Amino acid sequence: APGARPNAAWLNFVVTGKCRCGVLCPFSFGIALAITYALAVLGFGVALMHGYVPDFMPVTGIVMTWALLWKMLAYAFVKGFVFGFVLILIYDLISGCMKRCCKGANCGCDKPNNIQ
Repeated sequence: APGARPNAAWLNFVVTGKCRCGVLCPFSFGIALAITYALAVLGFGVALMHGYVPDFMPVTGIVMTWALLWKMLAYAFVKGFVFGFVLILIYDLISGCMKRCCKGANCGCDKPNNIQ
């Protein structure tokens, strides 16, 4: 409903970047990695448009244009998001398995929505 107050779990996600206690949020990490990767591609693409060609890059005859750069940025954003999302899902799976193995240890996650 418009004007409704968000619940505590959503506020915990916004403040800490975690979906629940001790678990990283795949969405926020995916967005962060996507933005970082897209900015790197933007910088490299602008450098290529201005004539900078590093020694390790083979000469392919492809001319960098703004249209090509926008396509590369979109691809980099999607690729960065998917990679970051899957990486954190795997990390959360592994860390969840580790927590189940050592239940007696004090991990600080005995209360729901515990902000550490």
